[in-house]
Parts: sequence; structure tokens; C-alpha cells
Amino acid sequence: SSFHPGAYHFARPDNRTGRSGGETEGKWFCKVLEQTVADLGMSLAHDFIEPVLDMETYNESSASENIAWIEGFLAVVKGETGRNGMI
Repeated sequence: SSFHPGAYHFARPDNRTGRSGGETEGKWFCKVLEQTVADLGMSLAHDFIEPVLDMETYNESSASENIAWIEGFLAVVKGETGRNGMI
């Protein structure tokens, strides 16, 4: 058997709202993920499971705001890593 590490981001749409908030956090996540993969001497495409977004409920943001945030986050992850990501 083989070990496939993964990485997840705990979403905070209450800190940075809307699609642009998700994009900002997505960029930070990708930067940290890229550095971690390099430090481990591994390949994101071949060694890691899909990047994961841990999205929980926030009373301060509506469903439509959360959807926009998630779309922004996942678009950045796809654009920067080539991976779809999962929630």
C-alpha cells in the first residue's frame, strides 16, 4: 500500500467575504501547498489527493455569499494547481 498525503483549507468566509474573499484565501492556500509539496520533495499531481475545502456554516454569511466564496476558492485552486479540489 502507499501513502497519499492531502491538504485542506478551513474556510473563513466571515473574514474575507464574497468571491474575491474565496479567491484571496485560495491564493494563500496554493502558496502554502506549493511550498509544502516542494519541501517534501513530492509531486502535487501524482502524490497528493485532491485539495480539500472544509466549509462550515457561518451565521454572518448567506448561502449565496458562501457559494460565491466557494466558487472563487475552487477556481483559484484549479487555475494554480490544475486540480479540481473537493469540499
